[in-house]
Amino acid sequence: MSHLRALLLAALGLLWAVTSAASDLDVEARLTPERIGIEQLATLTIEIQGAGMGRLQPSPEFELENLKVVAGPYSQESFQFVNGTTSRSANISWRVRPLEVGTAKVHSIVVRVGDQVVEKPDLHLQVQQESVE
Repeated sequence: MSHLRALLLAALGLLWAVTSAASDLDVEARLTPERIGIEQLATLTIEIQGAGMGRLQPSPEFELENLKVVAGPYSQESFQFVNGTTSRSANISWRVRPLEVGTAKVHSIVVRVGDQVVEKPDLHLQVQQESVE
């Protein structure tokens, strides 16, 4: 019985080491909706998905043009273990308000997770005078 237990513990340790070493990160950045009125809010969301057992602990950086953060960051993290595979995801979001009519932009988006750095393309939305339903 103790031999089986030792074998099981060794297998779990190997599984943890393999999944912890995995460095596959998928980072998505969104600015929604694509069109808002000057008095409306938009949401900037950064979603990170990765394999392994360790916490993601993302550190996002970005610059705003014609937008101001009015709430957030709000964060949520989840962990899944399905059929021997582990995965984690983290969402961070901010509510942003436009400063004037025209194009608004989130740029210089960089997300750091541990020693990995992911750069994302600029995000845009259009701001108009009247509210969008």
